[in-house]
Amino acid sequence: MKPNLSSNIPGLDMNKEIELDKIYILPMLTGVKIGKQLLELAFDIARNTNNEFLWLAVTDTNQGPFRFTKKQALLSFTVNPP
Repeated sequence: MKPNLSSNIPGLDMNKEIELDKIYILPMLTGVKIGKQLLELAFDIARNTNNEFLWLAVTDTNQGPFRFTKKQALLSFTVNPP
């Protein structure tokens, strides 16, 4: 897991957000709640650094992580690259 404390949500300049830049789980460890625990840790980091938003960019073609974000009831939005 790699949090990025100095990254803004694309298209917004609010300075109240943290990006979860990378979150990787070994294939043999998927399905055992490690991703959920890492996500909770990322939320804790965001809260402890006085950020209001945590964001993670996931492409809809990367089905495993995309399903994970939906299962965690994370808000999704579309960003078109420049």
